[in-house]
Amino acid sequence: MSDSMQFSNVDNQEIDDLNEKSRRDYREKWARHRTFTEEVQSIVTKNLIETGVDVAVVEGRTKSVESFFGKISRDDKTYSKPLEEVTDLSGCRVITYYNDDIDTVEEIIRNNFIVDERNSERKDNPANPKEFGYLSRHLIVSMNEDRLKLGEFKSFKTHKAEIQIRSVLQHAWAAIEHKLQYKNKHDIPEPIQRRLFQISAILEMADDQFKYVRRKVGTLRDEYKNEIKAGETTVPVNVDSVDVFLETSTVFAELRSHLDDVGVNVSPRPKNSKNPLSKLNQTLFLAKIKDVAAFEMLVNRRTSSDWL
Repeated sequence: MSDSMQFSNVDNQEIDDLNEKSRRDYREKWARHRTFTEEVQSIVTKNLIETGVDVAVVEGRTKSVESFFGKISRDDKTYSKPLEEVTDLSGCRVITYYNDDIDTVEEIIRNNFIVDERNSERKDNPANPKEFGYLSRHLIVSMNEDRLKLGEFKSFKTHKAEIQIRSVLQHAWAAIEHKLQYKNKHDIPEPIQRRLFQISAILEMADDQFKYVRRKVGTLRDEYKNEIKAGETTVPVNVDSVDVFLETSTVFAELRSHLDDVGVNVSPRPKNSKNPLSKLNQTLFLAKIKDVAAFEMLVNRRTSSDWL
């Protein structure tokens, strides 16, 4: 056996011993990492709610001991300090409804954590515009100085978490891609590549169309508000036009005031809450009330006191 072979075997044995020790250490510390994961998820969720950003999912996971051991035992990379170098022991995923909310979510995360720029990745902006596939933003974060001053966070000084941010449709691609088990485009048979290009393009286009729809709803509400104030009689009845009308109606403003006086809060619904006006809209449709002007005439037949 050559000297180089003996040296290689020694190195491999040292790596195996280190990995095995790291597995034992991680098993002992796993519960603490799980607590860190829960804290990161809680901070993210709390700040999304406080800033009014509506997302589909905020979920957390702590890498299992066996998954950790499998990662540090792979041949493609060696670790000298596995527990410090593996940055996704704790993970959090934020799935947005719209792809233009991803920047907003990232800003919220940057305002609440220290971001490790060197290990973070923007996988949602491929350098080659012809590339397709996994789109996501990965931020490696740790607790900021203000939180580390608090007693419950002091032990998390060296802990890091990977926060992934992507849209619902980007997540759909990621989930299916994971199921297909193609690690990169070179693994994909050519006939399948073409179909995957098509699917990727469709999902990206759908993301853009959902973004357009949301913006268009906002534009329409502004148009309805201006038209109603101007006395326009042909504003069609739908949940958005009725909602705008109720916000601007003097009768309902007086009604809200009366109810406030007796301790009943009927302030406008939160921006991200489910719309409660569907049943009213359906009733107006069945009553053949087709525009807001007709609804307003019906409402104004009674005073605010009559409605109480």
